[in-house]
Amino acid sequence: MSEPAITPHRRLLDLPNEILRNIMDMVADDHNGKGLEKFRQTCQQATLLADPVWLRNIQLENEFQCKKLDVVLKAAEHRKHYVEEMEIYLDADDSWEEDEAIRMLGFISRLPRLKRLAVRYNEGYDEEGMAELCTDFWGDTLNDELQNSHFAELEEFTIELTIQGSYSLSLVPLLGAPKLRRLDLHNLNLTQLQLDEIPSSSTCLTRLKFWTCVFDKESMRSILSKPRKLESLTLDGLWHERNNPKGYSGMKPHDEVTTLQEMLQIIAQEQPELENLTSTLHYPSTLRGQWKDEIRFDQLQNLKNLNIRAIENKKGEPLWRPVHALYDLPASIEHIKLTMVCGGLDFAGLVDALLDPKETAASLPTSLCHLEIDTGEKSEDWDNKDSMDRDLRENIGRLMAGSALPKLIYRQTHCRPVHLRDGQIRSRHWIRELTALRKVAIDRKSVSKLDEPYSLTEKTSAEDCPDQSMEFVDLCR
Repeated sequence: MSEPAITPHRRLLDLPNEILRNIMDMVADDHNGKGLEKFRQTCQQATLLADPVWLRNIQLENEFQCKKLDVVLKAAEHRKHYVEEMEIYLDADDSWEEDEAIRMLGFISRLPRLKRLAVRYNEGYDEEGMAELCTDFWGDTLNDELQNSHFAELEEFTIELTIQGSYSLSLVPLLGAPKLRRLDLHNLNLTQLQLDEIPSSSTCLTRLKFWTCVFDKESMRSILSKPRKLESLTLDGLWHERNNPKGYSGMKPHDEVTTLQEMLQIIAQEQPELENLTSTLHYPSTLRGQWKDEIRFDQLQNLKNLNIRAIENKKGEPLWRPVHALYDLPASIEHIKLTMVCGGLDFAGLVDALLDPKETAASLPTSLCHLEIDTGEKSEDWDNKDSMDRDLRENIGRLMAGSALPKLIYRQTHCRPVHLRDGQIRSRHWIRELTALRKVAIDRKSVSKLDEPYSLTEKTSAEDCPDQSMEFVDLCR
């Protein structure tokens, strides 16, 4: 009998390159890429295999990382084509130097195949106005880098600052990028922008976000006129320079109403096919009765998804009851999400208004198929959770029985202290989600049937431990 053939010992690098690259893709995020970095230093073949993965995503936070990346790129010219994502974190500390920020930003124009680029100012540092001073240091450099970059592959760009409306960014190179899909602008001064060289309806931008930016109507109209078809727009804390030169520190509810009203008019004119809109209100009273005739979402005739976020109830004010967000909705609306970030929501009052024929029930579009409510409950509310649970279920039942709404999701987030074995206390967010789903679709003529069955599903989980959850279903009539 012949002896079986002995398979020779094979090294890891004897595997096909495609398999090796798949392995490296899976381990690239472990230990911030340290393992992959050590692997590429073992031999020349490992370097050639690992470089496209190792250099794909770059983060720059200090001078050491800048020098290291500079050495790697200069050692082989082709490596600059491997970098697809880059995040630059600008900071100010005792060792801050203007040249350091300039060197970090200088990589932007050196990387021709960037797909995602983010420039962020490290939050939480503003000692003696250093944040504003440092913005002056690198502001001109960033604009120069944007002007000198072609951005042939750029798909996403984000800039985040910590000072409201303190910096003007040149948007021409970004809006002129042929593949740009997403643009997030934080804390920028968007007044007096010159965008004439970008033709209207010429860019492929589909997602746009403004966060605490100052604007004027002409500049905003110019920005929104450039995309061919904007699919998603987020308005988080915009304010008009004319009324609020100090930003939200001098903001009043009526100023927020005026700003939102102006934005809705501009959107309706420049992006009439917009389907997804998110708006954040720093003053929940914006959607009280006195403003209901001024905020009209029905101007956006193709809107399908509306997300309204409120930051918190101001001291001494009643709970948020955003019924007036549901006035004058477009006939195209399918999904509405109401979010109170910190605090409760007057759900009982909202249900009362929705079921009152004098209020909004008669005007709710039949296209609406999903209402979602998300609240950040106060920790002390947990002590009354049994009573709150009965009231919540009763109000869900009233809404589902008295309307034709097909689906309702009510989500509560409670922050509760957890006592650990070593005596320490940590906070844990418990998320409780109730989903009411109508079993039989009914039309508007059947809303008077109070015994229409629906299923109610409850799921409770810990935010940091999604496996710790429980779920049950019961039939309600």
